[in-house]
Amino acid sequence: PISSIIWGFDDTLIEINSTMAYQYTIRDLQIVSVSPKSSTSRAIVIRDGYWGLLQRVMIYADTEANGGAAIHLAGMQSGCTLRDVHIWQAQYYALQIDGGAEIRIEGGRWVGQRARLTHGIVLTQQTFL
Repeated sequence: PISSIIWGFDDTLIEINSTMAYQYTIRDLQIVSVSPKSSTSRAIVIRDGYWGLLQRVMIYADTEANGGAAIHLAGMQSGCTLRDVHIWQAQYYALQIDGGAEIRIEGGRWVGQRARLTHGIVLTQQTFL
């Protein structure tokens, strides 16, 4: 079974940081954006994540005008996996990664918008391999 969240406001929907949850899992979740978003709005923000898993997550906008940024892995990440994550109509970027020791992306599909410049993966700091 999939849980659905209707995202109807212009701000971050879900934010997790390492002080709240050292290990985290977000699984079988659908997020639908139904109102316009600014460039600072994100569906999911994970700050300094450790041993995290996003699995079978779908983020999409009901129209091109309502797409926001999808996932931001903020700060330093370690041992994070995105598995079968599907993103449609992200307005600014599908995935932004600030830095990380081990980030895995397995499967999934990211589709931008036709009418706007949309980035798939944005690396904003040097990552350490």
